Amino acid sequence: MQVRTLFIHHLVAQYLHDDGIVRKTLSLAFSFLSFFLCAQSRDTANAPVITFDETTHDFGTVVQGTVVTHEFRFTNTGKTPLVITNVCGSAGSVVPSFTKEPVAPGKNGMVKVIFSTTGNLGMQDKTVTLTSNAKDNTVVLHIKGQVIFPEQPLLVEKVILRNALQKPVDEYGKPLNGQSQQWPGCFLDIDTVTTGEKISFAFILRNQGNSPVRIMDVTNDKYISSNDEYISASASKISVAPGDTVKISATLSTKRLGPERRSVIVSYFPDDTRTYTSLYLHVKGFVIDPSLPVLSLSENGPLHDTVTQ
Repeated sequence: MQVRTLFIHHLVAQYLHDDGIVRKTLSLAFSFLSFFLCAQSRDTANAPVITFDETTHDFGTVVQGTVVTHEFRFTNTGKTPLVITNVCGSAGSVVPSFTKEPVAPGKNGMVKVIFSTTGNLGMQDKTVTLTSNAKDNTVVLHIKGQVIFPEQPLLVEKVILRNALQKPVDEYGKPLNGQSQQWPGCFLDIDTVTTGEKISFAFILRNQGNSPVRIMDVTNDKYISSNDEYISASASKISVAPGDTVKISATLSTKRLGPERRSVIVSYFPDDTRTYTSLYLHVKGFVIDPSLPVLSLSENGPLHDTVTQ
């Protein structure tokens, strides 16, 4: 086996050292390379070209739950048929469809994008990536805009904590003053409480809309629910007529030390639609254990031991 390998190596070396053969080999290789580059250049020159009327669509400001539809139109400005091989949306809420047949030179095609804003809030910039046999074979399309929380018929009118009325405030402690509560909703600050306490509180909601709303029972499908086992909630009624009020009663169990923030989510349906909306009611405070020592800061900085000399 080794003798055969050495013999082959010898023949190859002899072949490569023959000047005439080397020149012919190099000339042949150069000819093949030139042919390949010219063919590639011709293919590029004749390749289809996908030209979009626009690659970004701004749908403006819409209410959460709106379904936005837009068609991106394009033209094949190349010399051979254009074939779209794949179109992929950036998220499950973006569903694209497209022209699947070959698009002849000079003809038009489209990419249709459907974006459901359900579950989305704030500024949105969704993308659709298109792949084709065009000269620039990848194109990214954008559909963007602002999604706002829907206007809510149920507004927080009063907050009751330990049988005392409190002012409903936003996340920054500013009074809501009966205005529409949009995300993140209404906040109740219970201040400092001790571990093991059960804090009872309630939100009085008024239907300021023109139609009745239906609130599902707490034990039925959990349309009034808390986000964990630390808090429980219930509603005083299921149907709320225009101008009428409903009381959302809740109890917070302070089981964990430190900053506390829990939420009650009230989901309800206007009678004339099957699309529900939600109102977020938050409670926050600080939980301490009175049996533990409390460290504080001195006026001059962190607490430190004083040594008597």
